[in-house]
Amino acid sequence: MARFIGELVAVEWDDNDEPVEIALQTDDDRFLIGRNRQYDELLHYVGHEVEVEGRVEDEEPGDPVLWVRNFEVLELMTDDDYDDYRDEEDFPDSEW
Repeated sequence: MARFIGELVAVEWDDNDEPVEIALQTDDDRFLIGRNRQYDELLHYVGHEVEVEGRVEDEEPGDPVLWVRNFEVLELMTDDDYDDYRDEEDFPDSEW
């Protein structure tokens, strides 16, 4: 098991601008979050800093996949911060 601290970021959105694919962005790396029982709960914390424990798979081209076993939210955003984050201009670059 590996431990990482980073921000949960959306990398793909549905037609209602709701995140459907998320990743953990650390200072050095980005890990796509694998869809397991933790995934749906993690969707609620996009934009928050978290500490996660899990297993990394790096078999396919692209970003490695992090299969989260446990997580802890380290920093909660205020409602104003969340509204600012959801503005399209504030989203990360288009390559994400």
